[in-house]
Amino acid sequence: MSVSGSDWSGAYVGGFLGAGIFAGTAQDLGGDALDGEGIAIRLHDPAAEFGIRAGYNLQRGNFVYGGEIDLSGTTFDVDAQYDDDYRQEASTAAMLGITGRAGLAMGDTLAFVRGGIGFAKIGGCISDDEDSCEFDDDEILDVSETVTGVILGAGIEHQFSDTLSMTVEVMQFESGYTDLISYDSGSDDDVARFSADSKSLRLGVNYSF
Repeated sequence: MSVSGSDWSGAYVGGFLGAGIFAGTAQDLGGDALDGEGIAIRLHDPAAEFGIRAGYNLQRGNFVYGGEIDLSGTTFDVDAQYDDDYRQEASTAAMLGITGRAGLAMGDTLAFVRGGIGFAKIGGCISDDEDSCEFDDDEILDVSETVTGVILGAGIEHQFSDTLSMTVEVMQFESGYTDLISYDSGSDDDVARFSADSKSLRLGVNYSF
């Protein structure tokens, strides 16, 4: 019997909506893509996300722990012009998170933290055409790749019945860089790389069974 007064053990599925600051970073590696080796330009913007999740909880007294997997899409897609004649674009199409979760149950409310690994499908480009990232005079870098990073988060979940609960949580994702990117001309010179990050607030509903 649970000491906390509520049973948090078992499997659950759910969905969530969120909003936060999403970003994509391009780093110059000496090819003058950003007018200087080592220079990094981070494009960021508010964006929405929406997703589904599934997980499993175990409970020992007031201590609740388990694992969760979630899949989300985002609306992050931003562009910027710099130095009067260059263009950069960044986007995050989808994210997959695999995390462990642990928390303290206080009756019908669970306070928890989470951590794990995340994967983000990102897009990005650097172009010498300020109006587009279309191929132009070989001076373009374009990437569509999945990056891997770290997820950290914390939140509160409240049970309204034996099967239905609501969650509020903050999440942070920080990826590593993509593989090195060269110009579309086929040059062997690696001139830039890309990464992604985000900080968001998620509101969700879980169904336990």
